Amino acid sequence: MDDLDIDEERGGRPGMPVDLGRVLHEVLRYWRVVPIVGALAAVAGVVYASVTTIENTYTARAAILWEGKGSRQQLVTQVNSVKLPVNLAEVRRRLKLNTSIDKLRERISLSFDRDSLLVVVNAEAPSARDSAELANTLVKVFLEYQKRVERAQREEHLQLIEADLQVAQVNLANAREAQATFNKQLGLVDFSTERQQALEQALNMKEEAEKALRSAEAEEARSRKLAAEAKRRPRTRSQETTFVNQDQVLLAQKKAQLAEESARLAPDHPTILALKAQISTLARRARAGENVVSGGVNVSANAEYEALQSGVTQADIAREMYMKQHESFLELEAKARARLQDLERAEGQANELHSRVELAVEQVAALQKQRLQAQDGLRSIVSPFRIVTPAVPPEAPDEASKSTTVVRFPIAAMVLTVLGLVGYSLRGLRIHTAREAGYWANTPVIASSTWPRDPETLTALVDELSDHVPTAKGTTLVVGARPNEVPMAREIAYWLGNVTGWTQKALVGEASIAIEPDRMIAGGGGGSDSVIIGRGGMIGGGSALARTDQVDREPHQVMVAQAWDGPTHGPSLRRAARLADRVLVVVASGTLSAPAIMQLQTRLGRDSGVGLLIVGLDPAFVKLPDRVGPVDSFWGGRAAVA
Repeated sequence: MDDLDIDEERGGRPGMPVDLGRVLHEVLRYWRVVPIVGALAAVAGVVYASVTTIENTYTARAAILWEGKGSRQQLVTQVNSVKLPVNLAEVRRRLKLNTSIDKLRERISLSFDRDSLLVVVNAEAPSARDSAELANTLVKVFLEYQKRVERAQREEHLQLIEADLQVAQVNLANAREAQATFNKQLGLVDFSTERQQALEQALNMKEEAEKALRSAEAEEARSRKLAAEAKRRPRTRSQETTFVNQDQVLLAQKKAQLAEESARLAPDHPTILALKAQISTLARRARAGENVVSGGVNVSANAEYEALQSGVTQADIAREMYMKQHESFLELEAKARARLQDLERAEGQANELHSRVELAVEQVAALQKQRLQAQDGLRSIVSPFRIVTPAVPPEAPDEASKSTTVVRFPIAAMVLTVLGLVGYSLRGLRIHTAREAGYWANTPVIASSTWPRDPETLTALVDELSDHVPTAKGTTLVVGARPNEVPMAREIAYWLGNVTGWTQKALVGEASIAIEPDRMIAGGGGGSDSVIIGRGGMIGGGSALARTDQVDREPHQVMVAQAWDGPTHGPSLRRAARLADRVLVVVASGTLSAPAIMQLQTRLGRDSGVGLLIVGLDPAFVKLPDRVGPVDSFWGGRAAVA
């Protein structure tokens, strides 16, 4: 047997779920069945073709070219629409075919080249004329369908344009109405001229206000100078009786001047307003008698004093007039600047309304142009496909159907036979080889052997196991996977014990019995009594497992092999497995299914330190790997319970 130590630990289970080598051996073992079945199927095909009437099939081809705009994916989509049910139903109606849509679809095939954009429509029929008619009718229906789709798309596009145009027209009407309302409220205004006039008026009024202020300041200075000069003059010079009111005299003069100016100036003119202010001031002073010059007998007023006093009065009146003019000019300047701001705001609003109207006009014009283009497109719809070559009746039918049937029969039969052999090799999901056992049990497979099917291979098996004895320490419990494997487990334990040559002790109940290398304890099944029957160690029933620290020599320095003769399930087996440093399970090839071998670790009550020994291997599988998984780790394991 080839010793192929394959440690298939790739971060997962060792081995493989199905050993392909074993399946191949199974198929090759019965390979003669395949040609026999093929020959019988060929004969059956000949008989079937001779007794069955098989009609010939004609295939006509029509070529169309895609001239549409778009991506290649769009071409694929449109080509696939050839076999839509709506098109096939129309073809069936026009040709008055008595067949289903699905069967009609099976008679049609398509092929196209994305580089040349050429699409070939293949149609099959019992006669040459029918196949050509079917292909041409399908192409015609397809082109009409493309036109309908294109028309529907353009009509939908036109409806969208119409809707957008209505919205744009409403927006234009609203913009024009807003502009008309604004113009009506504002009136016809030349914004450029009005702005210039308002600006000039504001500047003029500012200049006039500054002039009036300067004049008022000059009059005030003159008044102070005249008043100071009048203080240095006496009021009278000679005695005479006089009563003169200078304010009355000036009041009469100003009234005459006001009457004269009112005839040529507006009432709100600064001059008129200044005269009115002077008249009001003189009237108040006249009523108060502030400027009355009186004298007694032989006493007369000083003419110089009166002149100076009259100049002071005139200066005060002029200053008040200029101040009134200054205030009036400032008000007019403020009004002019407010008018200028109003004009600027109005002009901005007018420009905005005008821009809205122009934009709405442009939108309406653009949509009207698009509507005309869409309407023109509806009147000239062209299919994106063009017929390059119409279908013509083929001159000869397709490949002879009878010959095809004769060939298909043996091929199908041989393929089914091979599949049947593969299924037969997998019957019952039985585990046969080391790779299959290692994968489903998720444990290493220590060795594989054809023993006891071939008794002469026992020596090679023992030699292979004994290679690890010098390095393995502690207790190795040998367990049969089924009751049928228990005798084989005894034999393996015996030979492993014979290799060590050490005296062993086994605990039976509470007693300890010495085991000589040439004797073996046989358990009584479920009792606590044991009988020495030969070499090696074997523990049965409820007996406790002998530990290597109970060996007469140094503890854990030798390997003690002991066979389990108790029940193959239950707590006693699990306790014995946990007390052992490792458990070697003997499995007969082809006896356990994959689900059963997956339960081995659960039956033994431990997840590590479990190894499989495959016995009874089919000699045909000796070339396959006989070991998988971490074999060295198995022999170096320690007890699960200290």
